[in-house]
Order: sequence, then structure tokens, then C-alpha cells
Amino acid sequence: MIAVNSLRLRLLVGAVIWILLALAAAGTLLSALFRAHVERRLEAELAIQLEQIVAALERPGTGKLMLTHQPSDPRFRKPYSGFYWQVDGVEGPIFRSRSLWDVALRLPLDPSPDGAVHRHRISGPEERRLIALERTVTLTDAPGAYRVVAATAETELTAAAAAFTRTLGLSLGVLALALVAAVAVQVHVGLRPLHRLRAGVAAIREGRIKRLEGPFPTETQPLVEDLNALLQRNEEIVARGRTQAGNLAHGLKTPLSILANEVDRLAADGSSQLSASMRG
Repeated sequence: MIAVNSLRLRLLVGAVIWILLALAAAGTLLSALFRAHVERRLEAELAIQLEQIVAALERPGTGKLMLTHQPSDPRFRKPYSGFYWQVDGVEGPIFRSRSLWDVALRLPLDPSPDGAVHRHRISGPEERRLIALERTVTLTDAPGAYRVVAATAETELTAAAAAFTRTLGLSLGVLALALVAAVAVQVHVGLRPLHRLRAGVAAIREGRIKRLEGPFPTETQPLVEDLNALLQRNEEIVARGRTQAGNLAHGLKTPLSILANEVDRLAADGSSQLSASMRG
């Protein structure tokens, strides 16, 4: 069990938090970039279909607007497929894709300038949100302008983004586990010198060694040198104490000898009681 105030735990928790925050930010950014990329591709595809419809518009000598050919994409022929096109005149829709079935697209009231392509968010069949590209076209001798629209359901974008997000989330989850494992190994290896330092101090306490020996990392080498200096200082203090104790014992040897001789003399003179008290 790792203690709450453990350095290992602090390093691991800090690393895990930063890894999760970084991967979450990266995942959010990548998802947004992918969604924007898919949206641009859908719009590019719609722009191609829009140009095909515009190129197919003709107004022959009869004066009636005609559509010489329809877009080749089969999704425009499947009812409610999510891909639609429509051509509006002054009085409303003139042509529309079979995929619209019996529904007409409701275009905004702000038609784009002639030739310019505008992007809209509109409602389509079954009230599904659509991404629509609109272009206003004016034909020779035509009574007014025509609004040409190509649209696709926003669910196409949402489904692609959701699939990418799921895959990305799984990938980032695996990456997070790998990074956490790598950090755990790195922390274990990084703290190994501290374990060696602890083992060395225990060996000194048990008397097996006198100094911390062996190479240590630059970060812990000053601590090792300070500990060795402290041990050296303690040894000097102990040695000095032993020397002083020896000197004191030597200094007391002569007075003690004199006292012992005096006790023996008193005993010889018959002062046994005084002699006994001095010996006691």
C-alpha cells in the first residue's frame, strides 16, 4: 500500500493528470479538425453536384426552362436518402430530385448574388437538418433568376464524426494506458537511487559499512556527500571524547595511588575505622 504522502504517488498522480488533460485536449482538437475536414469534403461534393445542375439548365427557343440531365449520383434518386437538389424559379420549385419525393426545400429569403455560392442550414424531409449550397443563376432572355440548391443531411457529417470520435477515443485510451505504464516505470527507475541511499543508511546503522559508497545521480550526490561529512564529524567527536576520557583516567591515576597508600598507612597505624570509611 502506498502512503498518501508518498513521493512516488505524487509523481504518478501528477503525471496521470497531465496525461489525461493533454489527451483530452488533443482528442477534442482532433475531433473538431476531423469534423471540419469532413464538412469541407461534403461541401466540395455538393459544389460539384451544384455545378452539374447549373450546367444542365437550358432555355431553348421555346422559352421553357429545361434540365438536360440530372446529377449521376444514385443517392439523389433514392427517397429521403439525405442527398437532395432543387431548382427554384420566381414562383417556386421547378425541378427537384426524386429523393425529395413530395417535399420541397424551403430556402431562405436572402438569395445569393448572381453566380455566388452561399452556404445554408435548412430543414429538409422529416425535419432533418441539411447543409445546403445555393447558387443564383440568370439565363439569357429569362424573366428572372433561378435558385439552384444542392443539399445533404447533417447526419452524414454527424455519423462520420461520431465514428471517428469512437475510434479516436479507443486509441487515446490505449495510448493513455501505455503512457501511464511508461511513467510508472520511469518513476520506479528514477527513485531507485533513493532506495539505494536508504539501504546504505541502514547498513551504516547496523555497522556493516562506515560510509555511503558507489556512484549516485547528480541530484542526490550532494546529499550523499553531506551524510558522509556528518559521519566523519561524528567519528571525530567520538575519537576526541575517547582521548579526553583516557587523559582524564591518566590524570586521576596518581592522586588515586596516593590516596590508596594513605589508606594503607592509616590501617597500619591502627586507624582501622577511618581506613575502612576511606575505602568505603
